[in-house]
Formats: sequence, structure tokens, C-alpha cells
Amino acid sequence: MEFTYGDTIRILSNIYVVLGRIAYCEDDGEESDSDTDSYKTISPKEADWFEYLLVSNATNEEYWLSCDKHHNGYALYRMCEKRSTDMYRLLEAGTEKAISVWGNVDVDIGDSAEYKEFITETGAIYAVEKWSDETEYAEGMYLATADVTIEKDVLRSNAIQKRMARRRILQGILCIPLVIWALLILMAITGTSWHTVRAYLGHPYTINEYMSEDAPLFTYVTSITGNDGEKSTIYQSPYATVGETIRTIINAMEGRNLTTYQHEINEDNAVALLTPYEYCLIYEDTEHRILVRDESRQFAYAGTDDSGYYATPGVHRFYRNFYWSFGYEFDKKRYTSPSFYDTYQGVPLVDDPVNMYYQNYASSVRSGSAGSRLSSGGGTSVGK
Repeated sequence: MEFTYGDTIRILSNIYVVLGRIAYCEDDGEESDSDTDSYKTISPKEADWFEYLLVSNATNEEYWLSCDKHHNGYALYRMCEKRSTDMYRLLEAGTEKAISVWGNVDVDIGDSAEYKEFITETGAIYAVEKWSDETEYAEGMYLATADVTIEKDVLRSNAIQKRMARRRILQGILCIPLVIWALLILMAITGTSWHTVRAYLGHPYTINEYMSEDAPLFTYVTSITGNDGEKSTIYQSPYATVGETIRTIINAMEGRNLTTYQHEINEDNAVALLTPYEYCLIYEDTEHRILVRDESRQFAYAGTDDSGYYATPGVHRFYRNFYWSFGYEFDKKRYTSPSFYDTYQGVPLVDDPVNMYYQNYASSVRSGSAGSRLSSGGGTSVGK
């Protein structure tokens, strides 16, 4: 009988959980040192015997269950101290080599050990394994095939569950370098940007990151704290116009997942931009500076009683109307707290070729990098 990781088995009256396995073959000594790696190609089906690492469900002690494929027999061992063999007779000896391993074992494929197994007249077993770096000793007993059965629907102890969870975490950590290498190779082959990879993994590059870390010419001005503790950050643009500023931001975002709308009436000059996570307003303030107001959609949803940082009344109404028209309906399904917009009576904004100029610009930027984009569904919808 063969077992898999996590199996619960009954041996006599005790329950154990399988947490590892080593497949061994008898080493006849004919292999040279240069042939050590040849054992890595041997199938576990060719093993002479298996040794399973068991953990007692009651005591959390470790045991080893040896399964001899040729004689269809079992033996149960646990580690012990070195002892005299005066009361034992030598049963068998040889050299074992590991050809397959899995689970929580500290043996690698190709590792070998000299072993000796002793037995008393009453059937007690004493085993010695001499590895390259240490010698291990174990005591045990032989079992009948009927003594070992698989048990279903057994609740594993908390200690064993934690041990198995640690292994899953470790496996995840060990996979991280492989994932990174795969991403780097993919990026090199396709010309995909790191921002695109981040977006594909659900952690897209944000306007706030660009402003605060990657755009040193944008100057931090101040922050506005909202009713829920979220912040809206104000930056001053190094560019002379709203148009230059919005184009720079769209290029930094590679035109992806953006909804934009232009507002230019009389002296009011502003462009609003909505992403899945942010709301951004680029506007000319009352002192003729070009400012960028960037905030999370949660901040926008909650709303504040500020009148817009140095914004004209018309620009501030546009700031409210754009979010109410394009973001609020989606976000009220996302956030459960009360919103400023629950009772807001605004003027709905509609798609218009003039007002959607920068939406078309974003589409052209996105199309320019389409050949280096990971498939993530496409489109520019952000919940409107």
C-alpha cells in the first residue's frame, strides 16, 4: 500500500498523519561517483522500499513506517539513542540510496547511507543508518499488513495542522523567485513594462505613486483630510497648461483603465480623470497655477465639506458632478459607509466628443503599447 501527503492512517490503535516519504533502492556498489546523478532519473516505482514520515495525531511524535515492496511487509520505527547489540542478531545490512523524496524530510535524491538491522528473539528491531554527516539509530517492530489501514474523516491535531500550514507557506515562498524569473523573461521577450505586469497582478501603478516618487518636477503643496481619514493630495504641475499636465499623466499611466472628461467654460479650465482606484482633478486655480488633486475613490465617495483647494466655483462643481456621474453609482456597491453623494443633486455629465478629447488621447497611448500588453480583459471601463 502506498500513501500520499496528509493521509491519516491507523496503525494498531493509534492514528498518524503522513508528512513525508523517501523512496530507496539497494545500492549494489557498482555505480561510480560520476553516476550519482543517475539516481535522479529513476522512477519511484523502481524503489525497493519506502519510508514514510509519520506524526502521531495524539502526541505529535515522529515515527517512520517502512514498507517493503517485495515482501509486502511493514515496520514501524522511532528514533532512539545508540545501544549495545549484544542481545540482538544481525538481520540484514547494505547500502541504501534515496531515489525520490517529498514532504518534510531532510534527505535529498542521491543521498546514501550504510544500514544495519538487528532483531531480538522477541521480534524487537534495532536499526543503524550511517550517513555522510551523522549516524542515526532507531527502534521498532514488524507489523502485519492488517495492522495498517487508511482512516477517512479524521480531524488532525492543531499541531499537525500548523505544521502542514508552515510547509504550504514555505512552498509559496520558494516559488516566488521562479515567478519573478518568469515575469522578467516575459517582459524581455514581449517588451512588457513593469507597470503592465503590476496591473495584471491586481496591483496597478497609481497616479499618486507617479506624483510622489517618479515625477520630481511635480511639487507637493498640501493634503486635505477627509471625513473617513483618507487624504486628498495637492501637487503643483511644472507645466504651463492643464493640457500638458494631463497628457503627461496619461502617458505615465500608459493610457490604461482611465475615464477622462474635459471641462472648459469661460475662465474654468479642468480635466477629471478616474481610474479603478483613484480620482484625479487637474485644474487651473484662482492664482493661475496648474494643480493636480489626487485622492482615492473612497475619499471621493465619502466627500468633504471643502470648497476645492483654490478652485473656482465652476471647477469645484465640475469636480463634484464628474464623480457623481461616473464613479458614485459603482462605488456605493463597493463602500458601505454613508456618502456625501447620497443626497447630492448635480448635473449629469454625458459623453461628448469635445469633452472626451483626452479619453481618445488615452486610447491612442494605450494602442501604442498594445503589442506589449498582458491580456487582462482590455477596455477602459472603471465602473461607470
